[in-house]
Amino acid sequence: MSQKLILKISSLNTNANQLSETQEGALAIAKNVVIDKDSVAESRRGLNYLADPFASSLSRVDRLTSYQDHIIDRRSNDDVLAYYVSGSGWTDLSGTYLNPDDDYARMRFVQASGNLYFTTSLGVKVLDVYTGPVYSTGMPQGLDGTIALSGASGFLTGSCQVAYRVLWGSRDSNNNLYLGAPSQRMIISHSGGTDHDVQLTITIPEGITTSDFIQVYRSRLSASSTDEPNDELQLVYEANPTSGEITAKSLTFIDSVTTSLMGAYLYTNSSQEGATEANAQPPLAKDIAEFKGFMFFANVQTKQSLTINLLSIGGTNGLDVNDTITINSVVYTGKAAETVASAEFKVTTSGSAAQNIEDTAKSLVKVINQYTSNTSIYAYYESGYQDLPGVIRLEKRTIDGAQFTVSVSAGSETAWDLDDGESDNSTYINGLMWSKIQQPEHVPYSHLEFIGSKNYPIRRIVALRDSLFILKDDGVFRLTGTNGVWSIDPLDTSTKIIAPDSAVVVNNQIFCLSDQGIVAISDIGVEVKSRPIEDQIQDLISEDYTNLKTLSFGINYETDRKYILFTIASDSDTYCTQAFVYNTFTNAWTKWNRNVTHGFVNVTDDKLYLSHATSENVYQERKSFNFTDFVDEELTGYNITAVSGATITLDSLTNIDVGDILYQSSTIYSIITDFNPGSSTVTVDSTVSFTVAAASILKAIDCELEFTNAPFDNPGVMKRFAEVDWLFREKSFNEATASYYTDLSGGYESTT
Repeated sequence: MSQKLILKISSLNTNANQLSETQEGALAIAKNVVIDKDSVAESRRGLNYLADPFASSLSRVDRLTSYQDHIIDRRSNDDVLAYYVSGSGWTDLSGTYLNPDDDYARMRFVQASGNLYFTTSLGVKVLDVYTGPVYSTGMPQGLDGTIALSGASGFLTGSCQVAYRVLWGSRDSNNNLYLGAPSQRMIISHSGGTDHDVQLTITIPEGITTSDFIQVYRSRLSASSTDEPNDELQLVYEANPTSGEITAKSLTFIDSVTTSLMGAYLYTNSSQEGATEANAQPPLAKDIAEFKGFMFFANVQTKQSLTINLLSIGGTNGLDVNDTITINSVVYTGKAAETVASAEFKVTTSGSAAQNIEDTAKSLVKVINQYTSNTSIYAYYESGYQDLPGVIRLEKRTIDGAQFTVSVSAGSETAWDLDDGESDNSTYINGLMWSKIQQPEHVPYSHLEFIGSKNYPIRRIVALRDSLFILKDDGVFRLTGTNGVWSIDPLDTSTKIIAPDSAVVVNNQIFCLSDQGIVAISDIGVEVKSRPIEDQIQDLISEDYTNLKTLSFGINYETDRKYILFTIASDSDTYCTQAFVYNTFTNAWTKWNRNVTHGFVNVTDDKLYLSHATSENVYQERKSFNFTDFVDEELTGYNITAVSGATITLDSLTNIDVGDILYQSSTIYSIITDFNPGSSTVTVDSTVSFTVAAASILKAIDCELEFTNAPFDNPGVMKRFAEVDWLFREKSFNEATASYYTDLSGGYESTT
């Protein structure tokens, strides 16, 4: 046969017909290498330990990201977040933060409006500065208040009514403004005579600080004392609460603003955004993503709530003094006078039937909200001006998913409509919610769409430039549109994501592990990328490994043009042990071997970071653009005790292997070619000026290439080759072993 020269190295390709369909230069093994240039295989860059490990040897990291040029982690052993400062190490942030769930929805991070948002089991949290503290997102809804006439003169003239709503607001360190949802309306009637101002006493929600502020909005005066005022409200008061008011859980002020001096309009007025656009706090979400200035929340859950109705006061069937109502194990007692500190609400009997119900219900609402032993429930009086009185909505203060119950004392059951006495929440596993534009913490309840079948949850949402993709168990869906007007269509109902954490954006495509293999998703559809290694991917998928779905994760390395899928190798793996690496320019696959739990590319220094699976260390990619880029960990603590030519005596040979580098400085280093445990000596490949002093070991990267069988156009004819030449651009190694296998040899024959 004529001589044939092969100069190609194409890709890891273990899924082809080796007799007729194998690419020229295809590889059966491509271990710890990259093919970033056409037909050139190189060692991957090395990984060294980040300078400062965690203080505890038990610390294990399962989330890594960066914010404000600092690495942020979540430790799985104690559910703590920490930030890293070079030279001083890791500092824990206050609090504990659990994943939304540890199976399919581990913590996700998104940066928007200068802040870092992340999902937890108690809803979306936020950092506005890397040192903390961590906040809950959004502002609580305004609570109850009481109003009364005040003074001998004022703006409230003639026979009329006036209405109020209050809301709470804040600004963060990045100058983002947050306004909560307004309270229910509070109306006061003036029957005529002397003009008055109005005194308001407002309940302060839990979590409000002296840097937050209250805003009070007021209506114009109604036409008469029997006419309900409209709901076009304007600002009449704004202030920061004092520490004393926060402790007392209430704030009192007198409104004396004349009508002509009323300020800005309330954003929920019908002339503004409308009541359906009230700024509710974000829901608990299994995933979040930012798209075209909107924050999206997927697989959502709202707070537990229950609406109850007080039906009557006194008489045979009504509520009486000393009757009780128990809400989430806290007992509230009806009395002739209101005493918040004793959980006693006032049972009013002096007015009309409707007025008695309203006043009693409002007293109960106030006591619930201000009673210090109640730390879990808020109450809102829901009855409007022309509604039946006595409707109260009870709601958990946090999104923890746990139900609460309500019961009443024996004999008072007919005074209440408790429904079934058990709270519930709205859980939409296929639900997608979104914020207002450029307001990631303002999420109206009306901003909700359902994607695909309600029986299949949303696993991930990932944004590209022009579309938001929703990855579910029943396919891939695409959201497009602008300004909050969205169109949602199925893109590919035959592709189902397997490992939610594997989905990342590379080169404006979403790469992920699906039931079709590793695919790239874009506006034009879904393309399988893992065909050359399909046998290996399908072997993993077909075993239905639980840990494959929960532990696998993807990394986007844009400047290296890589998608890196870390995954397990067997069902017994409790962390990732291998990585499939794809170069989007050369279309080449290779494999790396590393035991890790998570990783990312830090935009600050454009380096890869990986969390060590079995120690308290985090790996940092070597990227100095010299020979040290191509070694792994630097092991310290060694001492040279004697030097004799190329024979070096060390105080320990622990963890040293042939091929490692003995290193004392950038000019004093050499490759270890042999070692003798009996004499505690190593032999190096070149005589350099080692001194009796401290030294370190730079671990070698074990690279391996195996080309697939080469039939040379005719697999039916026997061939004989006299020589094989290996071409290296640079010999950055001391020794390599070349092994050869033929159909006749029955095994490998090796040459050093």
